[in-house]
Amino acid sequence: MEYIKKLFADPKMYNEVEFGKKIHEENVLLKLMQEILPEEHVVSAGFRFPEDKDNRNIFAKTADGETIMIGLFVADKETWPSGLNYLQNMLKDEVYRFMRNELLLCRTYFILLTPVDPWKNGREKYTISFLNEQSEELTEMLKSKLVIVCPEN
Repeated sequence: MEYIKKLFADPKMYNEVEFGKKIHEENVLLKLMQEILPEEHVVSAGFRFPEDKDNRNIFAKTADGETIMIGLFVADKETWPSGLNYLQNMLKDEVYRFMRNELLLCRTYFILLTPVDPWKNGREKYTISFLNEQSEELTEMLKSKLVIVCPEN
């Protein structure tokens, strides 16, 4: 996480506007995704709706050609609880859509970059599990994840 630590050494990076400007610079988004998701072997990253300048809707392509959707957020020491709640709700919504037999086109990562480790600040991790080991679709769907990155730790 060397690149991320260096980037977030500037406290302004926890501000949505400043972070949004920075990730639109060449190769910044790709480097972030490669460090946050090393197991995915990300070879390219971009914005789903580049004209909106919204840094929350991102996609990454893996070395094997898979597209992964990414919800990317930053939160400072005051705003991390609302950012975490939002991303947890997004993940729950994705599970509920799957349970209602809605088609999920690809895996999704919900990523929060914050200086605060929520699990060390009174938040409990929770796990969603299903009793359906026969479902290949279910196994694939459950690869969607909530990822918390604390650059200062």
